Amino acid sequence: TNTIQHYQYLSLSWNALSQEVPEYLIQTELALKREAKFAKDFLHENSSSKLMEAVRQTLLKSHQMKLQCRLFLQHAQFDLLRRTVILYENLEDGRGLKHFADIFQEYLTDIGTRLWKDFSSNEESLS
Repeated sequence: TNTIQHYQYLSLSWNALSQEVPEYLIQTELALKREAKFAKDFLHENSSSKLMEAVRQTLLKSHQMKLQCRLFLQHAQFDLLRRTVILYENLEDGRGLKHFADIFQEYLTDIGTRLWKDFSSNEESLS
């Protein structure tokens, strides 16, 4: 749990709302690489996989990552979305893409709801 608490604290300090530099994504990738190296060098394989899953869960299921994904979608930053999908592929033994798909679905639903409200209000003003 110390590792989880460490990454929860760190993830709050990473800038999830930066539009120019996807700092949260970069920091997440770097953290995962550091932990993978540490796990390979110092831990038994069973401990290693548990550690990596805990770090992925902490960083990729966070509110910051959700904001980052929505930002990539809003600004059509497809290269960053591709990198994000690669990170999610490894979450929960491959089931992490479901989490990313949920973010995508929520984003599309928000757009559709907004468009419908705009349409409805325009239609009412014409009546």
